[in-house]
Amino acid sequence: MKGAVPIDKDVVLIGGGHAHVEVIRQFAMLRPQGTRLTVISREIETPYSGMLPGYLAGHYAFDECHIDLAQLAVAAEARLHKSQVTGLNLPERSVICVDRPAIRFDYLSIDIGSTPSLGSIEGHEYALPLKPVPEFIKRWIAIEARLMDGNQDIHVVVIGGGAGGVEVSLCLHHRIASDLQKTGRKHQLVVHVVTDEEILLTGHGPAVRHRLGAAMVRNGIRVHLRQKVNRVTETAVYGPDNFVLPCDVVVITTHASAPDWLDDTGLALDEKGFISVSNSLQSISHPFVFAAGDIASFKRPLVKNGVHAVRQGPVLARTLTQIPKLRKLHVFIPQKLTLALISTGNRSAIASYGRLAVEGSWVWKIKNWIDRCWINKYCQPQMHNMTPQELMRCGGCGAKVPAEILQEVLSNFSENSDEDILIGLKNPDDAAVMRTSDKSLTVQTVDHFRSFIDDPYLFGLIASNHALSDIYAMGATPDTALAIVTLPFARQDKMADDLRLVLAGARKALRDAEVRLVGGHTGEGVEFSFGLSVTGHAEEDRILRKSGLRHGDMLILTKPLGTGVLLAGWMQGRVKHRFLGEALATMSMSNRNAASVFVENSAHACTDVTGFGLIGHLGEMVKASQVHVKLNISSVPALPGALELFDAGVESTLQSGNRSAAYQYINDLDALQDAKILMDPQTSGGLIAAVRSEFAPQILRRLKNIGNSQACIVGVVTDGAPGRISIHRE
Repeated sequence: MKGAVPIDKDVVLIGGGHAHVEVIRQFAMLRPQGTRLTVISREIETPYSGMLPGYLAGHYAFDECHIDLAQLAVAAEARLHKSQVTGLNLPERSVICVDRPAIRFDYLSIDIGSTPSLGSIEGHEYALPLKPVPEFIKRWIAIEARLMDGNQDIHVVVIGGGAGGVEVSLCLHHRIASDLQKTGRKHQLVVHVVTDEEILLTGHGPAVRHRLGAAMVRNGIRVHLRQKVNRVTETAVYGPDNFVLPCDVVVITTHASAPDWLDDTGLALDEKGFISVSNSLQSISHPFVFAAGDIASFKRPLVKNGVHAVRQGPVLARTLTQIPKLRKLHVFIPQKLTLALISTGNRSAIASYGRLAVEGSWVWKIKNWIDRCWINKYCQPQMHNMTPQELMRCGGCGAKVPAEILQEVLSNFSENSDEDILIGLKNPDDAAVMRTSDKSLTVQTVDHFRSFIDDPYLFGLIASNHALSDIYAMGATPDTALAIVTLPFARQDKMADDLRLVLAGARKALRDAEVRLVGGHTGEGVEFSFGLSVTGHAEEDRILRKSGLRHGDMLILTKPLGTGVLLAGWMQGRVKHRFLGEALATMSMSNRNAASVFVENSAHACTDVTGFGLIGHLGEMVKASQVHVKLNISSVPALPGALELFDAGVESTLQSGNRSAAYQYINDLDALQDAKILMDPQTSGGLIAAVRSEFAPQILRRLKNIGNSQACIVGVVTDGAPGRISIHRE
């Protein structure tokens, strides 16, 4: 949280359901002072259930019916953790996650939906549950591709005769039939709906049952009533009395169940394992816990559908945004009747309200308008109270001081001439190098920057890998580290949590690197910042310098570029989390193994690509080596979404400084105008190394085998003006 108001309360949301997205939106609009919001979700792109049938039918693209929690979190200045929750420690008020330290809270809200009950079906691993929806969509994409590649009739079985099962059967029938028509395949499509109920749609009136039944008949969907399924295989479903249906895919839409981890939390649960709440959405056993959506259970049971979850959102938001000044809980009053708009697959729908039912394409148009209006509130969050300047001030290595300023100032401090300082201010490199014995060298570096993501654990992990990278780029081995931390103003226990989380991330990186954390310094301030001072050792004959480029060397880059522009775009709410996630994954990857490959294969020179961009750091190499490099921009890999952001005018705040500094290395200034990715500041970027041309193929194979899948040759040391870089495209 930015600003000088101390953090007094932590509100944690588990799940990104329909109620919680409204809570996040209200936090973005109201910005309650002293309250910090944290969101934990397995999936960051959360689906809107109202548009899922249209997506299955092929009427909506993925992005049209999903809410990106990352964009909402940015608008609300909320912390966002992509993680799976495995339990709660209510006495300590903490959330237990599978892949990170526990997350503490003062108030907790749970909106994680539900999943179909599978326990009674043998072989249910061969089936495709409709919920959780993100997992369903991922698996369906692969299944659909397999169905379309086949050369036989297609059999789909939907288990469940409620509104969800009927709607899914109609929409999948429409989608698959359309795909078969597009491909020209003449094979038969057969869709079955199986239910153990006496009738379909038990929660709806006769009129809507009649209309949906007629729609199923028109599409040739076969209905099996009073029939239980007790076993599923890869090719068939089975039930009592020799009931067998062939199948290529089985979709389960049966009654909802709650996750098992709730059983051990101590929360009051109903007989089915859902969280028992009052009409204020408050746990009846723990007043600091709230629940909404399908996971909440009321004294008067409600149908588990998205309508109730949507209406619970404003009630929950009013309560949570008023903490800690809350004097009275707000009450959720459910509707006695809800309007259900059920898609029939072909841009037509049926409206169900009590015993009334109407049908037509106009109903689908109304449904489409309602759904788009609702989801647009969350897909285009406004950056409340944030000026453009604040939006564009980057963290991470994008917050470095530009190279020109450093060169100007540090030139007055380059007088050290001690014989034991091999690399220092006089001849700067990635790290300082001192001779400590005849054969041993001490290598030192320090890195420290403002937070670029509201996840202390991940920030500590990435910042530590970034700091260690300078040691690896020198061909050295890190030994010890000192931490430097600035914590945001907060209550003491909140500051302790922040420190615990950021150091946990740092220790994860340091343990993987076999580096010992031996001390550090902490302070408090307006913004979160973290860094490490790292000390290592190296053998003199194995040290890698920027000045070692040789004629004929091939230049290998180990990671794609684009973290700077993606982080800048994310701060503005313009980046989908799937793109941000790929950037965070590459930033989390250590350069340790890649550096070992270069050292073992006698690389001539190496540096890491960080704040000054590829051109800035490569320029330092060509200047120190007094050689000419021909850089092929067509070979330079970019992270997904990065180039599109440049085209949209998004840049990191360090981009202009890098552009100015790059002119001292570039011959063709016009080429630089079309090469913005080369000046993009990288946080925990990759290495660029000069290797003998005959070794390059085997080095690339090794790099790809250890996880640097996009490692590639981007240039060559060749004839030309020394200390200069020429850019070309092939």
